Amino acid sequence: MPTLSWSGARSSWLAARQTWRNWPSGATLPSDVPYDTSHARPPAALQRGDGAAQLVFSPALSHLYQRSPCRVLFPNVEAGEPPNAVLLTTCGGLTGGDRVRTTVTVEQGAMATVTSQAAEKIYRSLGEDCRVEVTLTAGADAWLEFLPHETILFDGARLRRTTELHVAPGGKLLACEIVVFGRVARGEEF
Repeated sequence: MPTLSWSGARSSWLAARQTWRNWPSGATLPSDVPYDTSHARPPAALQRGDGAAQLVFSPALSHLYQRSPCRVLFPNVEAGEPPNAVLLTTCGGLTGGDRVRTTVTVEQGAMATVTSQAAEKIYRSLGEDCRVEVTLTAGADAWLEFLPHETILFDGARLRRTTELHVAPGGKLLACEIVVFGRVARGEEF
């Protein structure tokens, strides 16, 4: 049975192609070829996102903290209108092991509307859960609207979402979380 041999770095793709063309039918490659893996590096750990966004309105924005991949944009509003904040993540979506925390506080007598730039995407996980933690607080006589776009769960997604709502007497809070289970065009079912 013929065997395939290489002459190190001098072998070219063309020479390998010619060898395969001349390889007799029914011949197999030897399975006991020794491979030196002592120089190989261990697999790199996957990078995980650990983002956070904190907003406090009293009545205007009085505190802002953001850590990548979380960002907050503030569109212009008409005079006398409550401030608007738009949440976004700079990554394409979240996957297993990622963690995102959002904290919004509207203090006494203040008003604010918080939304998101686009749908939140939760991709397939390799084992760990993706964690999304939201804490919303409306002080006395405050008004908070939290209206993000939907969350799309891709096939194999693992999501652990925690939402805490704190409303003081006289405070008002309108919040929604919309979840879309899969993508019909891709045949994903849950």
